[in-house]
Amino acid sequence: MTNQAWLQHKERGNLLGLVLIATIARVFGRRLTSLLLHPICLYFLLFHPKAVAASRGYLARVLDVRPGLRHVYRHLFTYAQTLLDRVYLYTGTLDVLQIRRCGDEVNKKMKQEGTGALYISAHMGSFDAAQIFGSDDLDLPIHMMMYEDNAENFRRIRDSLSKGKQIPVIPLGYPDTMIRAKQVVDNGEAVAILGDRTFGTDAGIVVPFMGGSARFPLGPFMAAAVLKAPLILFIVLYRGGNLYEGHFELLAENIDLPRKNREQGVRQLVELYARRLEYYCRMEPYNWFNFYEFWVDDSDDNAVIGSGKDTARST
Repeated sequence: MTNQAWLQHKERGNLLGLVLIATIARVFGRRLTSLLLHPICLYFLLFHPKAVAASRGYLARVLDVRPGLRHVYRHLFTYAQTLLDRVYLYTGTLDVLQIRRCGDEVNKKMKQEGTGALYISAHMGSFDAAQIFGSDDLDLPIHMMMYEDNAENFRRIRDSLSKGKQIPVIPLGYPDTMIRAKQVVDNGEAVAILGDRTFGTDAGIVVPFMGGSARFPLGPFMAAAVLKAPLILFIVLYRGGNLYEGHFELLAENIDLPRKNREQGVRQLVELYARRLEYYCRMEPYNWFNFYEFWVDDSDDNAVIGSGKDTARST
C-alpha cells in the first residue's frame, strides 16, 4: 500500500467485511449501525498517525480554527458514515436517506437536448449517489470510468448488495477505453470520472489549491477534450443526519484544445476544477476524503509530471 492510499485501501475493502456491515445495517437500521462507526474511527485515530496528520494538515487549510483531534475524528466519522450509506444506495433502501438537488437544470438540459456529457467528481461526499442523481429518476444512463482493479471490486460489491439496475463500468487504461466512452457520449448518455487523485506514473499537473500547490491528474480533462462533450462538475455533499445534497455545475460547454496551446488549455480546466473543488471543501470541510499528503512543494507550481501512462485512472 502506497503512502497515498490507507483509506483508498479501506475504501476498496474486502467483500466479506462489506457484506457483513451491509447485513448489520439492514437488520438493525442506520441509526444503530452508525453507532458502531465510533470505535472504528477511534481505532484509526489512535493507530494511523499518517492519516491523522494528513487530515489535520487539510483541515488547517480549510477551517478557521487550528484543528485538534476532535476535528480529525469528525473528519473520519463523516467518511465512515458515507461508506455505511453506500449500503442503502446499493440496495435501493433510499427511504432512510433524504436527497436534495442544486443546479439540476444542467441535467435536465442534457436530457432534453439528448446531449452526452462527461461528469467529473472527486473523493468527496458520496460519488455513489450517481445512481440517484442521474441514472434513476432522470433516466440518464451513466457509465462509470474506473481503473480496472477498482472497477472489478465495485462490480462485486454492487452485485452482492444491489437489487436494482447496475451502473455500467468502463475500465480505464485499455486501447478501446476512449472508443467506448465516445460511443456512450455520442448515444446521448453520460460517463463519469473522479478528477482529484493521481496514481503511480499517471501524468499530472500542479495548480494552486487552498493556499498551496497540489497535483491533479490530466487524464479526466484530456478525456473531456477527446469526447468533445460538455464537462459537468458533480459533487454530492453529506450534510449531516441523513441528508445528502447534490450539486451540478457546467464547467465547459465544449472543450477544444488547439495543439499549439493544449497545455495552457488543460491547465485552465484543471485550475477551474480546483477552484470549484475548494469552494465545496469550504462549504462542507469534513466531506473531502484524500487522507494522504496532498500538497506539493511550491517550486513545482508549473510542473506537468508523469509518463502519461494510464492517465485517466480513478477510483
